[in-house]
Amino acid sequence: MLTHSHRSSEPAWHRRIDRATGVLLPGLMLFSPWAFGSWPGWSIWTMNLGGYLLGLLFLIKLGIRHHTGFEPIRWNGGQSAGLQYGLGLLTVALLLWCFTSAVNARAVVDLESLRVVENRGWIDWLPHSHDRPATWFAFWQYLGLAGVFWALRDWLAIASVQERRRLKADARARPDSGGIRVGSGDAWVPHRLPHRLRRLLWVISLNGAAVALIGMVSTFDNPSKVLWLMPHEVREGGFFGPFYYRNVGAAFVNLSWPPCLGLWLTYCLRAALIGRAGELVGRSPSAILPICLITMIAAPFVSSSRGGSIVALVLLIGCLPVLILSIRASRVALIMAGLTVMVGGCLGVWLAWEPLNRRFSQEFIAYPTGIVGRLDEFMIRSKFRVPSAWGTQAATFTGLSGSSEALWNTAGSMTLSLRRPGVFEARFVETNRNRVLTLTVTNGLLAEAGRTVEVVFAHRAGESALHLNGERLELHPAKSKAGFDWPETPASAFLWVGRGAGGSMKFNDRIDAVTLFDRVLPDSVIHGVADRAPAPDSIFATALGRDRWAELEPKPRLNIRPYRFSPSQWVAAGLGGRVSLHEWSRQMMAGYPSALGSGPGTFAGLFKVFRQDQDPGSDWFAHNDFLETRITFGWIGAVMIYGVLLICLVAVFWRGGLPVPGYCVVLVVLGLVGSLLHAPFDWVFQTHALLFLGVILCGLVAGSSIRSGTRG
Repeated sequence: MLTHSHRSSEPAWHRRIDRATGVLLPGLMLFSPWAFGSWPGWSIWTMNLGGYLLGLLFLIKLGIRHHTGFEPIRWNGGQSAGLQYGLGLLTVALLLWCFTSAVNARAVVDLESLRVVENRGWIDWLPHSHDRPATWFAFWQYLGLAGVFWALRDWLAIASVQERRRLKADARARPDSGGIRVGSGDAWVPHRLPHRLRRLLWVISLNGAAVALIGMVSTFDNPSKVLWLMPHEVREGGFFGPFYYRNVGAAFVNLSWPPCLGLWLTYCLRAALIGRAGELVGRSPSAILPICLITMIAAPFVSSSRGGSIVALVLLIGCLPVLILSIRASRVALIMAGLTVMVGGCLGVWLAWEPLNRRFSQEFIAYPTGIVGRLDEFMIRSKFRVPSAWGTQAATFTGLSGSSEALWNTAGSMTLSLRRPGVFEARFVETNRNRVLTLTVTNGLLAEAGRTVEVVFAHRAGESALHLNGERLELHPAKSKAGFDWPETPASAFLWVGRGAGGSMKFNDRIDAVTLFDRVLPDSVIHGVADRAPAPDSIFATALGRDRWAELEPKPRLNIRPYRFSPSQWVAAGLGGRVSLHEWSRQMMAGYPSALGSGPGTFAGLFKVFRQDQDPGSDWFAHNDFLETRITFGWIGAVMIYGVLLICLVAVFWRGGLPVPGYCVVLVVLGLVGSLLHAPFDWVFQTHALLFLGVILCGLVAGSSIRSGTRG
């Protein structure tokens, strides 16, 4: 519902500034991802300047209203003063926190020498930064985002020109009316969005669809430059459209398509209500929305982003009850919206099945064993299919190493391979190829392409043994470069599965299971447990069938079944190195005040210093936005950030603000929740384009209300 202003004529300057805001906001939304994902410095500063201008325009509008007494026509007169003051105070407090940290800087990071250079005269009980330039850069970013947030909320709350005309027409017809209902005559038309909100959702939908489409094309083409135009300093692939990192691109799309679905639902339900559902396909511009939705839903899967695909799947499941509850009164709308979501999900899985399968089953290859030092005795059981094609090097199916970075020919490593058809090889490396021992055996079963075999390699007290399908075979040492007869104990910090000089066997020639024991079992036990005549079986039998090796007591150190869909197994593999990064980050956090943190924006430089890492291609982020926020802002700053987010989410239950159908608000919130689920495993909101879109959606939610007259 709209309310009258205290003054009927709007000052000309106020009208011009309001129009400028309505042009600049969508312009920044379009610019943000296409300026190479707001990754280069120039694109971030462009976004900052746009935010400053929006904030300045907002303050000028407030000044005009105060000076002239003009109050614009708003939806329900705005929300409660308590919410406004709470958001305002937290916004100012966060900006002051960043500003104080930069002014009261304790140190500067010197990346060339990888050291922290201390300043003088800082006050320890005030917020302080351990990297002054980085904190100043963060402050200017947050200042621009604050301008965007408040300018957006004010712009959305004001009625558009079309809505004002309806108000004037209604006021002339009914002088006693204190407001109008947007619609035809006196009848309220459900599922109608305010004009400016609808315009904003259209921009999000079209922009997200364009990013998704170009992202999918770039995934298939795999260019060496971002958008085929700009080279990255350290990356040469894995891009997603304008984003230099596919996980960030997938997160951007996952943040965009739930609002698009909410917009499409309003069209479906309104058309079904008035009996004109067919016009959505024919004459209505909204006919393009299903295409946008299908493209965006499919894109995270096609990107091959593990986190993005999982979040997309969670969002698809999460939106189903919203669809069912919101459109239960209209079967036509249910079919139209439901089919759109299903087609998008199925298309994404169909296009991305092979690369996603490879990413989920092949790239988790180095599993921490928890063993410190070396094992005096161990046993490795491997079940796999004999390769059907051979390269020039051995096909390595498992091994032990002291490093998660390399296996083949590293000091202390041990690999188990098929050297060529029929020939098994165990290779021990003591000091980078200078001391190498190779043990081999030949057997016809290992030459039968496609046959599933079970190999058990045991090593104890200077003696190695091999069991093939439960039967013991004699190993023969090849000539050693160093002249020693039996290998020394190998490094055992990491168990490798399906990776070596000959490439991976895991995808094309399946490895069904790899089991590591920190002891050697008697031959009789091996003979009794082993699958003595394994036959080629299905993926489902391997994934769901019983594994007697895992039931032995004491339990094996590790039991890896690559084709089993198991999040616990991904965690065991360290989530692609993320677990180790989180551990490094927590160790670094202990060196800074828990309440005040290390200073906004300081993580990247301090992390390099902490690890003494000069490689520009290695990690600059914690791969956990919550942990990084806790380290840099401290718990006081983190509480303020989460307080802003909480108020934005709670505001929809208060009266006042934009009247928005409940399902539309829930879907926008669902997109935000999906991004928050992704944030503990990547640097989602450390990317300016994602942070900007998140601020836009938070401003949208904070200015909306499901108790302002619309129900759906």
